[in-house]
Amino acid sequence: MKREPLKTPTSAELIDELGDLQKQIAAAAPLAKRAAAIRETILGWTKGLKATASATFDGTRYVAVVGACQNKRTIKDAAKVFDRLGKKVFLEVCSVALSAIEEHVPLPERPHYIEESLTGPRRLEVMARGRAPVDRKK
Repeated sequence: MKREPLKTPTSAELIDELGDLQKQIAAAAPLAKRAAAIRETILGWTKGLKATASATFDGTRYVAVVGACQNKRTIKDAAKVFDRLGKKVFLEVCSVALSAIEEHVPLPERPHYIEESLTGPRRLEVMARGRAPVDRKK
């Protein structure tokens, strides 16, 4: 039996497929928003339930099962961890959200602490042919 060579999509086919997918995803956005709101409502029904307990809620066509709370871990005292690990190791394993620094360091001082360069991911926009691209400089 002779195998047919795999067909590799052309760049035009991939661009068109991505455009079609983006249209479908955009059309579903209101559905995703509504689903998230309903999920929050159902999860709200479990307030007061023990963290280890689960609950089941019946619909006419579906059943919703809410599991036990997930295990969440946080550092109790960062200063104690710093003392235990030492400065070198602590700084190797520690990370700080840039937004937290921006919240506490005035804009004129930030270049001393934050490096910014054009090395992030590129934006890709696919639009219907004949539509002018929107210039969105950041």
